[in-house]
Amino acid sequence: MVTDNQNLIWTAMTVLQDGVRAVTGRNGVPQYELKVRWEWTPPSNTWGDTTYVNKDISPEVITAGTYTVLARRDELKTNKERLAYDGSHNWMYRWRIAEWEGIAVEGVTTAPPQAAPTPAPQPTPEATPHLPVAETQPQYVTDIFAGIDPNQMRIMRQATLKCASWMVVPMVAHTVSKDKGYVTSNFVAIAEEMSEMFLEYVVTGNVYNEFEAEDLLNEEF
Repeated sequence: MVTDNQNLIWTAMTVLQDGVRAVTGRNGVPQYELKVRWEWTPPSNTWGDTTYVNKDISPEVITAGTYTVLARRDELKTNKERLAYDGSHNWMYRWRIAEWEGIAVEGVTTAPPQAAPTPAPQPTPEATPHLPVAETQPQYVTDIFAGIDPNQMRIMRQATLKCASWMVVPMVAHTVSKDKGYVTSNFVAIAEEMSEMFLEYVVTGNVYNEFEAEDLLNEEF
């Protein structure tokens, strides 16, 4: 059962045995009186529902059996006390045939629900031709720090600077204390210059080459 809007429903309708009678409707229009069961007809309703449809817009021959129709919801039925039902279920309404499957009725052109298309078969791996795959040349990493986050690199450089400062100054002082030919203050100055070199490395990443370092060591203080 498919609902197209509030009042129209594509559904299966079963015409009961001996449930077709030719009648004349209002204004003398030839009609069929049908005894039918809808999809929502309760099992306790053994006599079915009565609906009317114009002859000239119906199949040429209507026999007992099941048809696909577009049903239009009509007024509410009444109970034994002749009070209208609350409309909470489809069986509480009267229904009229708005369209037979394949036959336009009452100007309605809504198509019946279509079955989902069958997906196209997928080719098996054996049937799929193997396409040539272009060989890719390996990419070599020229910068060993290329994969390190810049902020993380800055933190590592700062830690390197601290460690270098902690080690270089005591080492130079210890060396001078054993060698009377040098002045401790000179080595301390060299250590400070080395710290400046480390600092420049931390900030810019630049490293002194061997000639610049040699000039530093030969500098007179």
